[in-house]
Formats: sequence, structure tokens, C-alpha cells
Amino acid sequence: MTACSLSWGKSINGIDYDVIVGTNSGHIVKFDSIVKQSSTGSSSMLDDEAEESEVQNNNEGEGEDNEAGEDEDEDEDDMTGLFGDAGEDDFIVDDDGNGYAEINNNTNGKKRPILGSTTNGFNKQRKVESSQSVRFSAVLNNEIKPFSPGATPWSNDRRYITINSIGYVWAVKQDNYNTITVSFFDRGLHKEYYFRDLYKFSVASMNQDGVVFAASSLSKGGTIMYKSHDQQTQWIKTIPLQINEIISSIALSKTTIAVATSFGMIRRYSLFGRVERLERTAPVVACVNNDKYLFTVTKNCPNSPLSFNLQDHDGKYFQRNEHLPIPSSSSSSNSINKHPIKGLFFSLDGDPCIVGNDDYLLVLSRWRDPLQASWIPMLDTVEGVKKISAGDNVSCWPLGFSKEMFNFVVVRGSHYPSFPLALPAEIPVRLPLSKRTPSTKKSKGDDEEEEEEEKEEEEGEVEDDPEEQLVRYIALGELLNDAIINDDVLDETAEERLTEISVLYDHSLLKQFGGACNDGNIMDALYLATKMREDRALMAASKIAERLGFAHLVRKLTKLRESRMEFD
Repeated sequence: MTACSLSWGKSINGIDYDVIVGTNSGHIVKFDSIVKQSSTGSSSMLDDEAEESEVQNNNEGEGEDNEAGEDEDEDEDDMTGLFGDAGEDDFIVDDDGNGYAEINNNTNGKKRPILGSTTNGFNKQRKVESSQSVRFSAVLNNEIKPFSPGATPWSNDRRYITINSIGYVWAVKQDNYNTITVSFFDRGLHKEYYFRDLYKFSVASMNQDGVVFAASSLSKGGTIMYKSHDQQTQWIKTIPLQINEIISSIALSKTTIAVATSFGMIRRYSLFGRVERLERTAPVVACVNNDKYLFTVTKNCPNSPLSFNLQDHDGKYFQRNEHLPIPSSSSSSNSINKHPIKGLFFSLDGDPCIVGNDDYLLVLSRWRDPLQASWIPMLDTVEGVKKISAGDNVSCWPLGFSKEMFNFVVVRGSHYPSFPLALPAEIPVRLPLSKRTPSTKKSKGDDEEEEEEEKEEEEGEVEDDPEEQLVRYIALGELLNDAIINDDVLDETAEERLTEISVLYDHSLLKQFGGACNDGNIMDALYLATKMREDRALMAASKIAERLGFAHLVRKLTKLRESRMEFD
């Protein structure tokens, strides 16, 4: 734990008595009675006797090697590590710049150590506040790496700059430049093209109409280039960057381009290269947008958790500085230097989606209402890819989420997609309500029954869990209904999809209703019936209860149907 902020607290008669300290872990520490009132009514520091007593206590048991052992006070887990064991007398302004200040009041001209001196554990504090800010920015900037959705590191002088459901952009290193190729999964959409990259672009964003690139240079600043796929529009712009600042992410929609930096600068451009909005926020780790909204991932200070923001293109915030529930780092050796985000995109219905290094697909729900946003884990992608793949060491590279399907590229034997890129695949989402099964190879001695079970599971013949179905349809219905109400759906079949989800919701309840009746749990069955929406579902439940001989339950269901009809 490290002190990030310092402020005076309580003030009486114009005199400050307390000090408030903020830490990078979110704690607020209060130090009382830093300044004491003397008997004459004037403010002064602690008297010399208290100071001498404190110095004696600090030196007990340390001997003459006290200065050499000062590093022992730097334990970050100890609250004393915020300011060492320094006494309240040490809060004195450094007037001469040498780490000491002349004190003529009751000190006989002696100099006392201050916050920037090497006494009592203060050796790690900066004398000049601005230098601490520069160091903070440099440390945080080292943690923030350039991010594009689907991007990969360099491998054999090749890398993918971005991959999404439309296509992919990849670069090849040459002697003094890179060669960039823009490819499409649907070859009928656009023709593949390539060009020379003299700027060595680090991030990119691609949609059906064009692609935008960005690069950061200490000497030239930031460079942005936009190209339409039909080659009719192209422009290049340069933006100023501060020392250690980089363009961390860039996002392209049908109408705007968002450019974010590691120092929290967010610029919005038109597709013709004209800047339309400038904003500063916390340092940006990643960003993505669609036709209406901009989603940004930020990091407030080093070693802090990630946060997210969601706003429209006019700057109105729907969610601001909210916690992002993905691991910001990993202690695994395989995760060293990995970006914390594997996939970032908007769903077909306009909801932000993210996949972290924990391989869970998270979809943001209820984000249009203040203080109501929640992340729903729609799929454990590790389990999902196991059901469609053969062999071990298989993973997926996330691309998108459309309707009920998760779009991805299968990756074999590596953490990143290889060259050439495999075609995208799709799997239906399934909420991770069960334990993740370990990936183990089967020995030749496995019996035929176990192999048959695996075969049925791969072919989808094993019936889904009705409880998982119920929770899934509640989540999908909630997402789609909210998007329809706010006119964020591009799919013309959205209303039909919502009706289908409602039918499947009742069907999952009927499955559980039948199981409760078979188990003789009448109260549970009645409770499930009260959650059914359609009258025909209640009629089906009554027939099940009648067939099993639960006459009392049938009467209850009949009364429930009659009360709903009267209400309607």
C-alpha cells in the first residue's frame, strides 16, 4: 500500500490539526493531532521534550546502524510504511531545498528533518511533488500496452493488428517498413488489399466500410490514418503526445473515430478527419464503439483494478468509473506480458461484451439505467470450445456475440491465432452454472460406455439443464427487451426473437415443473407455475398434474389461471 494523496483535515480558528492520506488500494487514513495548540493559544509543533522522547524511542534497540537499516520501514503491508515512524514534528516545510528547514522557535537554531529527508523512514518520499507525478505517469504508462480487438504479438515477423467478425488486418515486417494486408471472411463483401506501412502502426479498428490505424512516436507524436475499403477516402493526421504517452486504443464506427491514449486523452474525429470532441479521463487501457456508444476501459493508478465507462458519441455518460470484474493481471507464468483483455466488442443488439484472460464472455446488462448495470457471464469459452473440438490444447480467440451465438476463431497448440487464420466458428451461449471440467487425454483403456457418452455430448444429444435454460432465457430476454425499448436494435426480427425467448422460458419452467411433480414436491411445482407467463403453459402444467393424480395442485393452477384472466 502506497500513499497517493495528502490533504489537511480538521481546521479550527484557521489552524489545520489533522492529515488525511489516500492510498492506491482505496484506503483513507487519518492522522489526528498533527498540530497541537499551545497553552498560550498559539499553534506550534510538538514541544521539544516530546520530540526528544520520540527520537529516543525510535533509536532504542537499533544501535548506531539506524540509518543503514531504514529500508525496514518500507513494508507496504504496514500502515506505518505510509510515512515511516516519523513523529508529528517532521511536517515542516523545506525552505532551503537541502532537506532541512531553519526552525528558530524553541529549537536554538537547530535544523529538523522534513518529509524529503532520510530520517525516520522518509527516504523514499519525493521533495518535489511534480517529480512524483511524472514517476507515477511513467509507471502507469509502462503497464498500459497498445490494444486492438483480436490483436496478437509479433511471431516470426508477423502479427495480427486486429481481428473481428468482419475480417482481419495483419502486418509483416520488412527492412524499413511493414506490409499491411486487410482481409475479409466474406470474400463477396470487399476485395483483399495491402499497402506499405511507413509508420509501423500498433493499433487498428475495422468495420464494413473502412479501417483506421494509429502509431505512437516519441519524435513525431501520434499518427492516425483512415482508409475506406473502396479506396475512395484516405487521410493521415498527427496529434501531440506528452512524454511517455502512447495511443493505447482506437475505435471506428460508421460515423466517428475515437482515439484514446495512456494519459486519458480521448479525441473524437469524423470520418473526414475533423476533430469533434476532446475529453480527458483516467488512462485508457482499451476502447471500442458502435454506431451510438463508446465503451472505454481505464486504469486509475498502478496495480489498481480496471474500471469501465460507457457514453454516447455526444459525451453523455451512462456508466462512469465502474468496476470491471476481470483480472487486471495474472500470476501465471503463461500470462506474463499478456494484455488483460482478449476480446472487446458490442453485441448485435448493442450491449458491451468483454472476454478477459479468465476466458469468460461477460455481457453488460441494465447499463442504460443509473446504478443498475451488471455483468452477466454468458459463456465459459473454455468449456464451449471443448464441445466442438477434438483433441487437447484447444482454445478460442473471441470475435463477437450475435443473438445467442458466440463467434470465435479456434486456436490449437498456442495462445494466439496462427497463420493462415482459421475460419470463424460459432457456438450457442451457455451460462457457466456447473464446474469447469479439466482437460485430460483419454487412455486406450477407456470403456465403450464412456466413449459413447463423450460422442453424444459432442453431437449435442445430451439434453440441456432446464435450470441453466431458465437463467439463460431470463438474461437474453432482459438484454433484448432493453435494447428494443431504447431503439438500439438493428435486427428486424428482434420482436420475433423476443417472443421465441418467452416461449422457451416457459418451456424450461415446464421441464422443471414436471421434475418437481415426479419428485412429489408439490409446493415447488406450484411456485414454478406462478412464474409461467403464457396461459397455454399453465394449461400444460395442469395436464401434467392431472396425469400424475395431483388433484389439489390442479385446483390451485385453475385458480391461478382464473385470477390472471380477471386481471387481464
